Parts: sequence; structure tokens; C-alpha cells
Amino acid sequence: KPGLRQQLATIAAKRSELAAEESLTAARRAARRQIEDLTSAAKRGALDQEQAQLDIVKAQENAANVQESATSSAAEVAQANLSVREARQRLAEVIAANKRTAQDKAAADKAGVNGSAQVKSAVDRLATSHETVLKAQQDLVTAQSKGATAATAVTSATDHYTSALEKLSGPGKALLGVM
Repeated sequence: KPGLRQQLATIAAKRSELAAEESLTAARRAARRQIEDLTSAAKRGALDQEQAQLDIVKAQENAANVQESATSSAAEVAQANLSVREARQRLAEVIAANKRTAQDKAAADKAGVNGSAQVKSAVDRLATSHETVLKAQQDLVTAQSKGATAATAVTSATDHYTSALEKLSGPGKALLGVM
């Protein structure tokens, strides 16, 4: 059948295009979730920072109480001082993490869903798939046109043959085995 290969190529291209559309939908969903997650992380980071500040105050109060107590050992004083330093380190880490989260969130907010790298990539794949479908459809039309031209030529040749046979005399037809 004329154009069968082109028909199959068109079907495959359309399936690929559909997969690219689904990929774009999934990429947009993931980008929205990423923005939501960054918003949530920023809120959580503010709470973590507040908790870290309170942990420093508690550690300092505990260290002061341990140092003032006449019954505290040197190890208890050292442990209390270590707890203060650990609380300060935790606050520094939380502040750094919050800064990174704020930068990531600002970039994601600026880009928006459609500006995310994964969505841009999916859009590119969809455009390529669409171009492939168009090319496959053009190839199919060309093949079908060539098939129609060939069919017309066969029909014309058959008509000429039939006409020539009709013009033959009885012995000519007998010679060819035609009645």
C-alpha cells in the first residue's frame, strides 16, 4: 500500500508528540510544587531560626546557672559552654540555609513555572515532536500523491491495453488467447 511506511512514521511521531505533551504537563506540575516547597521551606526556616535563637538563650541561661553553682564540676561547666557554642553554630547554619532558600525562592519566583529549566526543556521537546509530526505528515501526503499518480498511470495503461485488444481482429485475439 502506498505510504504505509509514512503512515507508521506519522503514528509514531504523534505518539511521541503526545508523550512530550504529557512530559510538559508533568514538568509544569513539578515546577509548581518546587515553588510551593520553597515557600514552605522559607516559612519553616524562619521558625527554625527563631528556635535556634531561643536555644542560645536557654543554653546561656543553663551555662550561667552551672557556672554559679558551687556544686558544678569542671566537666559540667565545659558541657554547658559547649552547648552554648553548639547553639550558636546551629543558628549560623540555619541562617545560611535560610539565605540559600531565599535565593532559590527568589529565582524560582522570578522564572515562574514556565521559566523553570525542566519546563523549558519539555517545551523544547514538544516543539521538536511537533516538527517531526509535520514532517511525517508531509512525507505521507507526498507518498499518497505519488501512489495516486501511479494508480492513474496504471488505469490509463489498462485502458489503452483494453482499447487495443478491442481493435484486434478475431485471429489476433485468438493469437493472444483473448476472447
